[in-house]
Amino acid sequence: MLPLSGLYCLAAYLRYRRSVPLYYGIPVVSVGNLSVGGSGKTPLVIELARHFSKPAIVLRGYGRKSRGMVVVKDRDILCDIAASGDEAMLYATSLPHAVVIVSEIRERAIAEAKAIGCDIVLLDDGYGKHTIDKLDLIIDVQTPNPF
Repeated sequence: MLPLSGLYCLAAYLRYRRSVPLYYGIPVVSVGNLSVGGSGKTPLVIELARHFSKPAIVLRGYGRKSRGMVVVKDRDILCDIAASGDEAMLYATSLPHAVVIVSEIRERAIAEAKAIGCDIVLLDDGYGKHTIDKLDLIIDVQTPNPF
């Protein structure tokens, strides 16, 4: 396994070095984590979004039954939870002033947020997206006993 892990690290490093982060004309803050699931990203994104007048929340929509881009704005929830994903529905119902965009291609979703007129993009689980010029200062790390 050790030789394979070395090859994987080399491939990941080369991919990272080849990527050029693009600026989309709108600030992007990425909330990510170093552990898998359940580490509190969603409540953190909700709290951050409350501090902006017109935030966009961009997420991949893990577990949804549809493909392509789904946009929720101005409280118009035009799809069900199967099409958007449960996390997107939680954002849409918790933050009526926010625009929620679900897309596998997050770069396209960021461009859509700018076109809509959002003032910031909060990128849910975008820590590993090296093609987006973003602020990665917020890393939510899961701990065995946080309290």
